[in-house]
This record gives sequence, C-alpha cells and structure tokens, in this order.
Amino acid sequence: MPVTVATVERRPVPFELAAAGTVEPLQRVNVEAQISGQLLRIGFQEGDQVTKGQVLFEIDSRPYRAALAAAEAMVARDVIQAQNAQRDVERYGALVKQEYVTSQQYDAMRASAAAMEATVKADSAAMETARLNLQYATIRAPIGGLAGSLQIREGIWCAARAPHSLPSIRSGPSWSGSHSRLSNWRDPRPSDEGRRSRGTAGRYRCTRQRPAGFHGQCSG
Repeated sequence: MPVTVATVERRPVPFELAAAGTVEPLQRVNVEAQISGQLLRIGFQEGDQVTKGQVLFEIDSRPYRAALAAAEAMVARDVIQAQNAQRDVERYGALVKQEYVTSQQYDAMRASAAAMEATVKADSAAMETARLNLQYATIRAPIGGLAGSLQIREGIWCAARAPHSLPSIRSGPSWSGSHSRLSNWRDPRPSDEGRRSRGTAGRYRCTRQRPAGFHGQCSG
C-alpha cells in the first residue's frame, strides 16, 4: 500500500452529532372568533401551510348582514330628520328677527337640531360596528405559517373569543430553519466531553430531519 505525506494544517472540519431535540417556532398566533355564530365553512386542513390573509373560517353572516342593513336605514332616517331640523332653525332665525317667535323658541329649535346631529353621529358609529361585525364573519389568517389542530367542525356554534376553540398558527413549519429554533436538545456524548465542546465550539450548525424525509438547514 503506497504511503503519502501531507502537511499538517489547521482548518474547520465537519463534525456530525446525532441528538434528539425540540424544534420551536419563532412566532405563534392563536386564532380567535370576534363574533358568535354557526360555522359554515373551514378553508384549510390540519397542518396546512397557510398564507397571511387566507380565509380560514366562515361564520354565518346573515344576522350580521341584517343588522348592518337596519343600521344603515336608521342612519338614513336620522340624516333626513337632522336636515329638517336644520331648515327649521333657519326659518326660526328669520322669524325671531321679526319678533314673530320668541328667543326661547328659537333656542329650543337650535337645541333640537343639535340633538339630531348627535343622533346621526351615534347611529353612524353603530353602523360602522355592524359593518365591522360583518367583516368578522370571515376569519383570515393573521400571519403565514403552519396551521395547528382543529377542535371544531363545520356546523357547530362558534363562540366569540372562546379560548382554544380555533387553532394556532406557527410562523413557518417547525422544520424550517428561517422560522424556528432548536431547543431542549440533549448532547449524547459523555458529560465531560460535551461540556468542553460546548464551551469552545460556539454556535452549532445543525440539520433537522422530518420523519417523512424533509431536510431543513438551520443555525441553532
């Protein structure tokens, strides 16, 4: 067998260490319903990769659509009444100058017109709330990531802000190096050797393996 000679040099060399650990996402968001109603449709499967803004659930919107229509009609009625009150103020303003009506009557008319303006603002706010509730009937993903397990099914009653009724979304799949971190892993080497290595090696370069065969590179 031929013998070769090589120059001794110092350089980084790969060192593979197989160990079991826990992969955690960098971000987790719990999805909650803002309104109550019957769940009509689920737009994803457990474990799906969802994108930000994707429709996850649809709650029966008919009651909220009707509430919005009623609020819009109320605002329209208030606007007409406020316009009539303002015209009365203008008429009474001309009459009070001619002393056909008293100043007290004129002041009462102005107060009535101001009250109608306030009613328009209050009912307009209620209309915006009704419109917002209608939008809440469609639940969208607040972030992109991996959808968690489902505890509810289509057709059941979904309560507003019920804890843990809807799944959480993890920022990226747990094996994605750019959106997760490796933690709680145990060094399989003898304790003394492992402590010496961790004290001098700095950050590890690791490869996490998914059972199905997917490999993701990360810094952990």
